[in-house]
Amino acid sequence: MRSTLSASGRNGASSAGRVVASTALATLATLAALTTLTGLTALTLIVLSAGPASAHATLESTSPAQGSEQAAPPTSVVLDFDEGVSLTRQSIRVLDATGNEVTAGPVGHPGGKGEQVGVPLVVPLPQGSYRVIWRVVSDDSHPVSGSFTFGVGVPAAPLTATTSASDPLVTAVHGFLQFAALLGSGLLMGAGFFLAVLWPPGLTRRSCRRLLAGAWWVTVVSTVGLAVLEGPYGGTLPLSAAGDVSLLGTTLATTYGRLLLLRLVALAGCAVVWWSVRRRSSGPGRFDLAGLALLLLESFSFAGHAGQGGLVLLWSTVDAAHLAAAGVWVGGLLVLTVVLRRPDRGPGADALAPVLRRWSGVAATAVGVLVVTGVAQGVREVGGWAALTGTTYGGILLAKVAGLALMLVLALGSRRRIARSGRTPAASVTVEAGLGVAVLALAAVLTSTVPARDDYRPTFSTTVPGGGPAAQQGRVAVVIRPTTPGYEGMSVQVVTADGATIRLRSASSSFVNTDVGIGPLTQPMAVTPGGVVDDVLISVPAPGRWEVTLQLAAVDGALYTATLAYRVG
Repeated sequence: MRSTLSASGRNGASSAGRVVASTALATLATLAALTTLTGLTALTLIVLSAGPASAHATLESTSPAQGSEQAAPPTSVVLDFDEGVSLTRQSIRVLDATGNEVTAGPVGHPGGKGEQVGVPLVVPLPQGSYRVIWRVVSDDSHPVSGSFTFGVGVPAAPLTATTSASDPLVTAVHGFLQFAALLGSGLLMGAGFFLAVLWPPGLTRRSCRRLLAGAWWVTVVSTVGLAVLEGPYGGTLPLSAAGDVSLLGTTLATTYGRLLLLRLVALAGCAVVWWSVRRRSSGPGRFDLAGLALLLLESFSFAGHAGQGGLVLLWSTVDAAHLAAAGVWVGGLLVLTVVLRRPDRGPGADALAPVLRRWSGVAATAVGVLVVTGVAQGVREVGGWAALTGTTYGGILLAKVAGLALMLVLALGSRRRIARSGRTPAASVTVEAGLGVAVLALAAVLTSTVPARDDYRPTFSTTVPGGGPAAQQGRVAVVIRPTTPGYEGMSVQVVTADGATIRLRSASSSFVNTDVGIGPLTQPMAVTPGGVVDDVLISVPAPGRWEVTLQLAAVDGALYTATLAYRVG
């Protein structure tokens, strides 16, 4: 009787344990689903609250105007951008001729307008020339900076500094963290897909579990690091400023900061799902995996170039598909590399034979998606052959394409090997995976590089009659680069009919844009000892058709006048 009761008690305890376990697993599954739903809702709110934006914020106008002479002292400096921007404590610095700051308060958004940045000035501002150095952060987390001058009662002095650069160490660390976050996330999604969908028995292998855990930790640490470092990165501050809590608070209040938080929510969901898998000793739910992968993907897509400009939902989806395909391909390759080169307990390399043919088809599909989405992104971000070959973004993109081409060559060889024998060579897989990591590194660099369409700066050049003495008629050769709003470089040379240079003593220019009612903007230009104007900075504050008049005085006293027109933007 006692033994019967004992057995009955054990059975009851066992049943109770199963009920508790089932309830716990159901709770975990619900928690994972709620995490996914919450993240997707947050992402939707972010998208719906964000207005159209360009790839990088562009300065549209300034008050006082760039290069202007003010009759009355201004009380503030205000910059207008084409999209909302984030600020740092030193987003606007106004310096007098001796380098002393003349601001009288903190930088802010006048009237609460996110696309407008202003700072109050000392009142009354003394007569003299002043230099404004500005730096703000676009919604895609990229700093944008520049500089201009204005005068109070005197002409504006020539520009001597144009940007406020980030600390090189901060820039390097920030770039490394971008790469680590992209690599960790891609590996987490790709390896997770391979092990959960194509080869669930692989989840029992210690090396595969370590691969997933390592990818998770890399993504978590790098994401936290990006949040902490964004303040110093955007504010030209040293690495030691990363401990400033107020900077972190400012970052988390931006769209980029909220997307980093969303990524951490997705990673927390991954941890919950993984814990559930370890407790059940079975594969994770595909709905959970798909939802969490979507959150990870969109936390990158909306934070990068795809999240800016028009048709954000469309282009972020294209970018997410591109990242997903890359993650599936590279993550699967790294799983194969680990399994083929590091045998341990659990199903070995031989157990992969039935999976390889399925993997081959999945990899081919991923490559197809990569090509289609990559071409679409290239058309959007590059815009033309000249921009592809004439910008930093284009050069990096070409290097990325070359890496993908090498991966394709290796992949074709692996497919033939699989078709013949059902096996794939470990060396080929390892090299292919290494190239995949290199391509992801280039992709990380692209996310921090101004798109070619925005960075391409065509050059304008022309030669027009300049008049002058009848015995020495001159022709004026003009080169302006880049032809984009802001500061441009102008070179001017006067030559005779036979090509001899007429040396200049002084030169000045006047710019008028009748389309938007700006001008005339008179800008003096320094002349080199050789008698030419060589790449002197001029301020062109708006796009459109600009009419230029040049007044040139030669060393021998002859005067030359040239008129021309060119298009900016």
